[in-house]
Amino acid sequence: MDIKRNVLSAGGLAVSAGQEMGLSETARQADSVVRAKRKKSLTQNAGLAAFLFGVITAALTVSQSASENSAVYLVMFLAACFSVMLAAYRFHYIAVVTGALQTLIYAVYVLYAAIGGGKEIVLMDYLWLFLPILCIASMTLFMTNMRQVEQMSDMLEGQLQRMELVDPVTGLSNLRCMYMELERRLAYARRNDVEVSLIIFQLRYYRELKSILTAPQMAELKRRMGRVVEETLRLEDRVYAIDDEGSLGVVCIGCGAEGAVIVKNRLSALLTQPESYEGIVDRLLRVDVRAGVSTYNKEEISNVIEFKQKAENELQYDV
Repeated sequence: MDIKRNVLSAGGLAVSAGQEMGLSETARQADSVVRAKRKKSLTQNAGLAAFLFGVITAALTVSQSASENSAVYLVMFLAACFSVMLAAYRFHYIAVVTGALQTLIYAVYVLYAAIGGGKEIVLMDYLWLFLPILCIASMTLFMTNMRQVEQMSDMLEGQLQRMELVDPVTGLSNLRCMYMELERRLAYARRNDVEVSLIIFQLRYYRELKSILTAPQMAELKRRMGRVVEETLRLEDRVYAIDDEGSLGVVCIGCGAEGAVIVKNRLSALLTQPESYEGIVDRLLRVDVRAGVSTYNKEEISNVIEFKQKAENELQYDV
């Protein structure tokens, strides 16, 4: 018995080592994202500074302009704000075209007023040839770099989700972890002729329960199920949360078909006791489960997916 536990501990250490390797790779990628973000932060800050400079300069020209120019500058300022808004919402090409068209129209108007009306061109008139493009370009630069950082963050978040080994609701190891550990336990079973059984518990009427219970109550129901099974199992057996519908997988080491059926019946009785879910709602909650059992046979089962599929096939016979 001690030898078996030592070997199982070694298997657990191997799984932990594999997890640590995956986590270290994710950590390196996270560090790469952080470094890239720091490099781009300078560009973002420069774009934001240029944008603020352009907006402040434009506001000053409107406030300090002569009465005959204030209306024109105000229209230019509002048109520039519209183009900047387009750039902020990442319609970059439309924003640039709008800004260029605004500048072209303004330049034609100033030249016409100077040539045809004899109006003097002042310094502020020249500023409005560049301010719209400056504001649009700086906002486009800022949002482009921010988008790249968001994409890297999304990529990292997706990789972290794929590396998750714990169910967030129940706190139990998830299906990915079960496959990883079951692979090693089956390899050990093949070498040492140790019996391994897999029991899967599935909630009956999950959709009906979900429609009756609130989300927090449903989460508490799943936690109670996991706790009941975890507190009943032996030290060497493991329980896993294998989907989002409250299904549980139990791996029993050194347990043959007859022993697995005994474990299944005992756990099924506990999982269907209304007292196990007392306090979730203001009345006794009745929960029904189906259970399927599969005992590993190296002649019939070649991998962990087939092992799990065989246990799931037995669920249909539990009526």
